[in-house]
Amino acid sequence: MKFSQHLRSIAEPIWAAQLTHPFVVGLGNGTLPERKFKYYILQDALFLNDLAQVFAIASEKAPEAVSAARFAKLAKDTLVVERSLHETYGKRWKLTLQQMSRAPMAPTNYAYTRHMLHIAQMRLDLLRGRPAPPAQGQAVQIAPVPGLAAALRLAGVRGGGEVDAGKGGHVGESGDRGREGTSGAGVHHQLAV
Repeated sequence: MKFSQHLRSIAEPIWAAQLTHPFVVGLGNGTLPERKFKYYILQDALFLNDLAQVFAIASEKAPEAVSAARFAKLAKDTLVVERSLHETYGKRWKLTLQQMSRAPMAPTNYAYTRHMLHIAQMRLDLLRGRPAPPAQGQAVQIAPVPGLAAALRLAGVRGGGEVDAGKGGHVGESGDRGREGTSGAGVHHQLAV
């Protein structure tokens, strides 16, 4: 069994629970109240701006051109593809992208994105696949993740710079009831990352 499969099997109860969470179910079947969906989209836009920065930092710090290009493409795709989705909803709510970007970031979103940015900026050694030697008196890390690329693969980012959409489909699509659907890839991406 691959290490990633082993981790997935250990996390299976949590993985299954997140897919049946009332928010995810409501998002998937179109019953999520619009105010909650709006909050989610605003937080998603803020998250993805920081995620694109993480990919840009990884591109800058990549040890060779192929990885640099892959991370640069991820940064660009994160901004371009997701921005059009957010722009569509912004128009629906009469908000510009600038107004959307001024929404207060939720504390959990802030903590997570600050952590991602900190690791990207401070832990160049992750790109090389081994931890930096500990400073004098610092504890040694046990079983580090073998490289940023491997960590991103575990998070759902595949080789070639593609995001694993898993069992995507259209989220929120409700046939003739007139609700707009969104790509399931974005939802799966959020759950995976």
